[in-house]
Amino acid sequence: MIVRSDVTITQLYKNEIISLFNSGMKRQEIADKLNVSYTHVQRIVAKNCSYKKPQRQRKIKIDDSFFDNINNEEKAYWLGFFSADGYNSEDSGKLELSL
Repeated sequence: MIVRSDVTITQLYKNEIISLFNSGMKRQEIADKLNVSYTHVQRIVAKNCSYKKPQRQRKIKIDDSFFDNINNEEKAYWLGFFSADGYNSEDSGKLELSL
């Protein structure tokens, strides 16, 4: 059975999309195989699969324990600077500075 992007995807196709994605097939490959749009596949995967992007390697080495012990003036200065002028996001792991 061929399903076009303008036709509602049945539960059977949803299950097949989920199964193919969990087996390692890429979204575009699934869309091509089932003859549905990439957008349909993306929506079903987003709602039904717990997929996380692999973390990228850091470009520079970071000492994650630098602020564990505030024992000198330099650490106190930078901690104050980040607190006053920076934005830390635990969810995304990003640090933003603005002047």
